[in-house]
Amino acid sequence: MIINNTNMREIILRNAGFCETECSIPVIYKEDLSTSVIKLIGCHNIKKNDFNHLDYGVHFYKWDDKLEKFYTNPYKYLDILMQYEFIFTPDFSIYLESNPNVVRMNIFKSRWCGSFYQRHGIKVFPGVGFGNKETFSYCFKGLPQNATLSISTIGTFNKENKTHFLDGYFESLKQLNPKNYIVYGKIHPEMKGTCNLIECLHEAQVVNAEKLLLRCKEQNKNTLFPLEELERCYGKWA
Repeated sequence: MIINNTNMREIILRNAGFCETECSIPVIYKEDLSTSVIKLIGCHNIKKNDFNHLDYGVHFYKWDDKLEKFYTNPYKYLDILMQYEFIFTPDFSIYLESNPNVVRMNIFKSRWCGSFYQRHGIKVFPGVGFGNKETFSYCFKGLPQNATLSISTIGTFNKENKTHFLDGYFESLKQLNPKNYIVYGKIHPEMKGTCNLIECLHEAQVVNAEKLLLRCKEQNKNTLFPLEELERCYGKWA
């Protein structure tokens, strides 16, 4: 992707015209989810001509140093990200002790990336991030209603973090009424029954499942039942 003066102006101005009016947060629109089997590849592993992962989504649940380039130089990664089935939005860090201005900026950056890539033809299931209760007035702005969203539970299982996470999770249900939540990480018991929760496989799990399937096929060359049956047994969660 060649970056011309128009592209650079878009980056500099950060597309104020695509923001909602109250908090000037970029808007991401509702996308349809067409599969119940979610396979993910990390944004640090994407590459050109990645024909082995065309049915994968790209997650951005990584440290900020892996995410910044998608905000500062978004045109560079357009063609690469377009290969994949969908993307989440970059999960820029939001800590409970963060300065509120940092939280606002990181929410803005996440929404801006989602809005930018969506407007250029990529399917986006935005990630939901939040801090303490003071952030609830703006951290869900720009997200679609009754839509498919993504969320990470990584690092939320100690007592203090779990309390704050569940507060934010239940507030997101109240404000956004999501149709589906794609969950990166283990599901808290308290989340079950509140929304249609979709567990996902990250690339390492999928690779292991594929290796197991190949071994099973090799060991059962002369099996009396079809190999498709093996695929149904082992292909999803092996």
